[in-house]
Amino acid sequence: MSRELFERFQPALSEEALLQNNFFELYPHDGGGSFVHRELLGSVDDLQMADFILQGGALEQFGKLPKLDYHKFARWLHIEKSCWLTRMYFIVPLAKKYRLEGNEEIAILLKELLLDFYASMPAPQGVQANVDYWREIHRRRDEDYNMRSFEEYSRDEREIDYSWYDFQPASRLIHSLHALYLLRNSPSINEEEWRQLADFCRLHGETLYIQEKHCNELKRGNHQALRATALLYAAVFSQNQDWARLGLEISRWHLKNDYFADGSLREISPSYHCFETWICRDAAILAERLGGPFEEAELEALMKALQACRILETPNGYTVVLNDGYPVNNTAFIDSFAGLFEQLPAAESGTQLLADAQLAVWRQGDSYLLLDASPFVGRFSHYHAGKNALTLWVKGEPFLVDSACCNYDDPKFAQWYKLTEAHSSLLLNGKRDAELAGTYDWQQTPEPKLGGWENNGELGRQQISAELRSPCWPGACWQRTLQVPASQDELEINLIDRVSCGDCEAELVFVLHPQVQTQMLDEGIILSSGKVKLMMHWLCLELDCPAKPQPSLVEGMVYEDFEHRQSKRLILKFNTGGRHSIRTNFKLIE
Repeated sequence: MSRELFERFQPALSEEALLQNNFFELYPHDGGGSFVHRELLGSVDDLQMADFILQGGALEQFGKLPKLDYHKFARWLHIEKSCWLTRMYFIVPLAKKYRLEGNEEIAILLKELLLDFYASMPAPQGVQANVDYWREIHRRRDEDYNMRSFEEYSRDEREIDYSWYDFQPASRLIHSLHALYLLRNSPSINEEEWRQLADFCRLHGETLYIQEKHCNELKRGNHQALRATALLYAAVFSQNQDWARLGLEISRWHLKNDYFADGSLREISPSYHCFETWICRDAAILAERLGGPFEEAELEALMKALQACRILETPNGYTVVLNDGYPVNNTAFIDSFAGLFEQLPAAESGTQLLADAQLAVWRQGDSYLLLDASPFVGRFSHYHAGKNALTLWVKGEPFLVDSACCNYDDPKFAQWYKLTEAHSSLLLNGKRDAELAGTYDWQQTPEPKLGGWENNGELGRQQISAELRSPCWPGACWQRTLQVPASQDELEINLIDRVSCGDCEAELVFVLHPQVQTQMLDEGIILSSGKVKLMMHWLCLELDCPAKPQPSLVEGMVYEDFEHRQSKRLILKFNTGGRHSIRTNFKLIE
């Protein structure tokens, strides 16, 4: 009987874990999904989301539940919103509310929603139809969206049907199986309806299998990794060995190839790192159930990925934001690996280095400093300009931050957040370190090189340097050196910027967190964040210094708590005169 398929099915994580934690803290969103999710539902609290959907009209713009309009926003202008809807992120919170409260109206609503999608949104049938569909959508994605600006693609009113392409069926299957698992004891779903729901899930498995086998080669990236894990979910549900073999092959390949040897994801986005790491977590759990458990070396690689999550955790318990992405709550996420590992990684004080990702970290209690010298990772990747950038927290309060990232459908995404001036970086003669065309099409990018942490015996400090050259700055070189305390007894940080650039006008940019208050002084600036105060001052290190740096405070914008928030940027402007070195000192004011 079809109901028995759902009663027998077990998700990767236990029902206890699903009921005790918010789903999207166990399963952090991809970047695009997260931004839309927060704009529509405002939370990742399962019961708050469910109530907002049921009582607050959160989905009214898509129609009236259970019949939603999956075509309304299927345009490039709203592609992330359209994808969010067809991935069905919203059904698991509703199913959890049903499981906890037993309200059969919710079970009926979800049943009718899924069956309506099944009836109204047909999948391509057979190999050739899937191949033709995939190739056409893929072509349009690159030519009509990735390579075009917001102004260009926003005028394109043609429908783009992503509903059975790439990420969408994979995500929808995982969410559907979790939701139906939580509904498995509902008396409001009859045997014929369970049969149709089982067919709906099998259709997703068949579509994923055909598209992976006939439309794709192995290629680095979280999308294919997600599709492979979804195929494993389908294999566990349907006991299909062909799906299991292909899903396991692809999952293992991505665990081996999508991470650097230091454990960091090659995308170099902490939130995407968490996203793909749960994909690998579930693949490892399902692989064991399918009789093909991950080998010891594969589990060690997964542990290194988890350790990288800790290294990238700021003092508030969330991951730092770099490139495309958002802050992920690390606590529940890392705890979800307890079924795989006896001991989970903890945050460590001192200096740490993700050498392949070119990220340097210093942590002292609840103070944290990160230097982002990450390399370019691909033409249409989640990359941002503004390298050699800094993130600084002191005594649990944020001071310097990445301006972060917003909804990819928002024009500010490519017109502000991805650009150099939105990062604590450098402009030379007003030019950025990278050149972007359209929304994702990077034309020129810098080449940062990060060294290792060293002891500076004379100063009693540890230091690390990153050198950056860019085709946007012909002949120029910028070296940034961090000097941090070697002991736990002091909190004073030096930053040395050496710029070699003929006769250039240089602008060092420092992006201040929106809560930071400033007081300009003759010798520097006092920065106040919460109850913590820092003195920041700077001086020229050359004896023949051509001119003192000229400070100014200008407007900025930071995406904080999933909102655009005004902030300040401190600009230090100076003429290099061939070579110029500036030392900036950050010292705690007691």
